[in-house]
Amino acid sequence: MNKQYAINRKNVMKPLPEDSVVVLFSGSHIKTSADGEYPFVVNRNFYHLTGINEPNLILVMDHTSEILYIEESDEMFEKWIGKKISKDEATALSDILKIAYLDAFEPTQLEAYKNVYFDLEKDQISNHLSLSEIFVREHNITANDVYDIIAKDRTVKSEAEVSKMQEAMHITNRGLMRILQNLKPGLRESVLEAHFDFELKSENVINAFDTIAASGENATVLHYVTNNEFTKDGDLMLFDLGATKDLYCADISRTYPVSGVFSPRQKELYDMVLGAMEKVIDAIKPGVTMSELNDIVNEYYGVELVRLNVIDNKYDVKNYYYHGVSHSLGLDTHDVGLSRDEALVAGNVITVEPGIYIKEEGIGIRIEDNILVTEDGHVNLSEFIPKTTEEIEEIMRNGK
Repeated sequence: MNKQYAINRKNVMKPLPEDSVVVLFSGSHIKTSADGEYPFVVNRNFYHLTGINEPNLILVMDHTSEILYIEESDEMFEKWIGKKISKDEATALSDILKIAYLDAFEPTQLEAYKNVYFDLEKDQISNHLSLSEIFVREHNITANDVYDIIAKDRTVKSEAEVSKMQEAMHITNRGLMRILQNLKPGLRESVLEAHFDFELKSENVINAFDTIAASGENATVLHYVTNNEFTKDGDLMLFDLGATKDLYCADISRTYPVSGVFSPRQKELYDMVLGAMEKVIDAIKPGVTMSELNDIVNEYYGVELVRLNVIDNKYDVKNYYYHGVSHSLGLDTHDVGLSRDEALVAGNVITVEPGIYIKEEGIGIRIEDNILVTEDGHVNLSEFIPKTTEEIEEIMRNGK
């Protein structure tokens, strides 16, 4: 992957004026309370250009040179925390040849450039923005924003990136198999979540996002993450979860019967959602937008929900389906740079996740796969994860 990071850097620099420099920060630890800290979260745009997941680094690059500033380790830090990344390790990961320590970084060196670019993402960690603002204020230089350029570069995945994402999907599948083998009435939802987390810990990866493990009526809440109710015989349980591989995300949803068997009502609603998914996936190709894919779901539901006596007319679909069917996927679960009204191109990876949420019946169903857009259509990267009612019931019956 290190050669890919070099390509990414060239892609970002290419549209910028000749006399330009880009300055990016990896991020820093954020305090919880007192001397506690949240786990470090690297700035994904920095990672996209370097492949390095370490705090307190600075990347400076122009059209002819690039330098990465890293922290110098010390004996006391190593005793308390551990080793920091070395110069050789930084080069091996990023393919950046010139590595220096942070004390060599001089903000005044940026004054030689006419155009200075920072990553000014609105939700970025505040001290990064303040560093940019301090520099601009002290040196009277206009700060340009490179965020949109990097975000757009992230929308088209390389083969190596797609491979990382599919690794994450395989890990996710193994976690889901643990859930299926242990799902039964009387368990707290968090116990099922723990089975998934155990698989991720076993493979030394982290969650792409907080797991949704929602049984019964809880599954009608889109982002239910409390996960503290007990499973009940006859209920469905919705899981929306994902592993990462080198920070590249999987995002999978599956809905399972707690008792091991779908009731006739549950099955007809589930098969309707699966039918919507199949119609959307079949339509994916370059030139289509995610908004158009969502229209397919609404149109299909407008017929099927009337047939299944959920609604009286197609205009009431919104009462039972109230989210979009797709979003971009990559280094972020809701990845950046691709709008819902923008035509898809080869290399985009998106989710397809139709759902139905009928609170009065205590039923929430969502099925989600991850799709790669190709030159001639698409590939379902997570096709191997079981999702038909027959597959699910067989696994729950046989335990594998």
